[in-house]
Amino acid sequence: MALEKVTLFGLPIVAQRRIVISQREPQIARELLIREALVNGFTRMKYEFLQHNQAQVDVVVESEQKTRRRDLLVSEDVLVDFYQERIPEHVVSEASLRKWLQKLSDTSMLKFDAALLWHNEIGSNALLAYPDTWQQGALTLPLTYVFSPNSEEDGVSVHIPLALLNQVTPNGFEWLVPGLRHELLVTLIKSLPKRLRRNFVPVPHYADACLAALEPTDEEGNYHALLPSLADKLGKMSGMRLDAEQWDDIALPEHLQMRYVVVDDKGKVIRAGRDLLELKDALKERIQASLEQVATPELEQSGLVEWNFVELPETFTHKTAGFSIQGYPGLVAESNSVAIKIFDQPHVAQASHQQGLYKLIQLAIPSPIKYLHEKLPNKAKLGLYYNPFGKVAALIDDCIIAGIAHCVQEYKTQQTITDIRDKTSFAEVCEFVRAHINDEVLAIAKQVEAGLTCANEIKKSTKGNIPLTMLEAVGHIKNHLDELVYPHFVSDIGAERLGDWQRYLQALRKRVDKLKVDPTKDRLHQIQIDKINAQIQKLKNTMQKGTALPDTYYELRWMVEELRVSFFAQQLGTKYPISSKRIEQAISQLT
Repeated sequence: MALEKVTLFGLPIVAQRRIVISQREPQIARELLIREALVNGFTRMKYEFLQHNQAQVDVVVESEQKTRRRDLLVSEDVLVDFYQERIPEHVVSEASLRKWLQKLSDTSMLKFDAALLWHNEIGSNALLAYPDTWQQGALTLPLTYVFSPNSEEDGVSVHIPLALLNQVTPNGFEWLVPGLRHELLVTLIKSLPKRLRRNFVPVPHYADACLAALEPTDEEGNYHALLPSLADKLGKMSGMRLDAEQWDDIALPEHLQMRYVVVDDKGKVIRAGRDLLELKDALKERIQASLEQVATPELEQSGLVEWNFVELPETFTHKTAGFSIQGYPGLVAESNSVAIKIFDQPHVAQASHQQGLYKLIQLAIPSPIKYLHEKLPNKAKLGLYYNPFGKVAALIDDCIIAGIAHCVQEYKTQQTITDIRDKTSFAEVCEFVRAHINDEVLAIAKQVEAGLTCANEIKKSTKGNIPLTMLEAVGHIKNHLDELVYPHFVSDIGAERLGDWQRYLQALRKRVDKLKVDPTKDRLHQIQIDKINAQIQKLKNTMQKGTALPDTYYELRWMVEELRVSFFAQQLGTKYPISSKRIEQAISQLT
C-alpha cells in the first residue's frame, strides 16, 4: 500500500489516497518487498527461511560488535541480488510471495549460506578471544558487546543479577576480554610520560611482547593486578624502574573499561556503570533487602540476651530464579542485646560477629564492675575521670569489652579454633572468660588510668599562649593525641597493645617538652611523618573500596607510632628496629 496525492495546476485535489503500489509500479513494489521486507526485516511474515537468514546475519553483526569492525557483513545489495535471482519477476507483494511459496515444495534455495554473508571472514579462533560469558569462581556471567563510540553502552558489558552483586568482585575485570587486551596495552604504554614512552617504540611491538609474556591469572585461577604486572614487564624489557603509579591519572577510553549492568530476576536493567564498587555502594540497600527477603525467621533475630540457637553458619545460600543468593550471617551488638543479621560481605559479617559475640558473653557472665571498685586504687579511679568522652561508666564498659576480647582470643589460641559459632563453644568460652575477666579488666583499667593521666597532662600543656614558632607543632600534637584517645579506644586498640599505647603517650609528652627547646628539629621530624602518612593514604586510595584491608595495612599505623617514639623519645625504646625507609618498604610490599 502507498498514499497518492493528486493535484490540478498545483492545487491538491486528493491529499492521501490509498493505492496498491504493486498494481501501479510493480518494479518499485518488488524492490521494496525484497529490500525492506526480506532483507531488512520490516515484515510480519514468519517463514522459516526468513528466521534462518536473520539468525545468520545476526552472527556476523555480533562479530562486528565484538571485533569493533564494520566490514565483516556484505553490503545490503548483495542480499538483495540473492533474492532477485531466486524469486520470480511476478512476485511484487507479500500476497504474491505467499502464493508463490505455497506452490514451492522446498524453500532451502532461499536460505543464506554463511559464506555469502562474510565480506571479510575472520577465523573461529579470533572469535574465541571474545567470549560470551565471564567466569568468576562459581559464577558464570553473560557478556554483551556494543560497537558504538558515542554510546554509553560502548564496549564490553557484563550482566550481573542483583542477587549476585555482593558475590562479584572487581578482580580480573581490568584485563577485559583477550580480543581487546592488545589495544588496552597499546593505550596504556602510549599514556606513559614522554621520558618513559620513548623507550618503548614501536609501541605495538612492545604490546605484543607483553601480551605474550603476561599471564592474567596464577595457577589457582586468581587474577594478577594488571598495572603492576605491566610495569614490571616493561621495566625488565627496558632496564628502567616503572611502577603502577605512572597510570594513576590516566582516563582510559570507555570501551577499554568493563561496563557492569545490574539486572533484576526478569533481566530488566536496574543500574549500569563502569565502577563496580560504586554500583555496589549505590545498590547496597537493595542487595540487603534481597537478602532479608530470603532469610528465614529462624536465622534473622533481634533482642537476644542469650545463645538460644544451635549454630550460626558462616554462609547462607538460597536458590531462586535459577541462581544462588549468598549471604553471610553474623551477630550484631546492640545497646542491651544482640541480633543476628545477614551481611552481603564476609569481612563485614566477621567484624560484626566478633563484636556481637563479646556483647553476648558480657550479658551471659557476672559483671566485673564490683570487683573493679574493690581492687582499683582511689587514685586510679580518679584517673579514669580524665576520660574526655562522656561518663566513666562508658569507659569501664569499653574496658570490659576489651577484656572479654582478650580472653576470647586466648581461648581460641588454646583450643586452636578460629571462630565461635555454635552453642557448645559459646558455653565453654563463657566459662573461660568468667574465670579470668576480673583480673583482666583490673589490669586494663590500671593501664588506661595511667595513659589518661598522661594524656591530660599533654592536653594541659597545649593550652594557653603558644609562641608562633610552636603553633603548627602544637596543632600536630593535638591531632596525634586525638588519634590515641577517642571513643571506644580501649576495645579498638586491644588489651595486648595498651602497654605500647602508654609508651606512645609518654613519647608525645616528651615531644611537648623537647618542642620548647628545638622547634626546628621537631618540624623536620614532622615532615618525615607527614610524608609517610601521605604514602599510606595513597596506598589506601588504591585499594579496592568495600574489600577487606590486609592486616599488614593496619600494622602500618603502629609502625608510624614506633617511628614517632624513635624521633621524639628514643630513651623509651622501640618495639622493633624502625625507620622511614623500613615503613616505605612495607608500603611497597602492599602495592
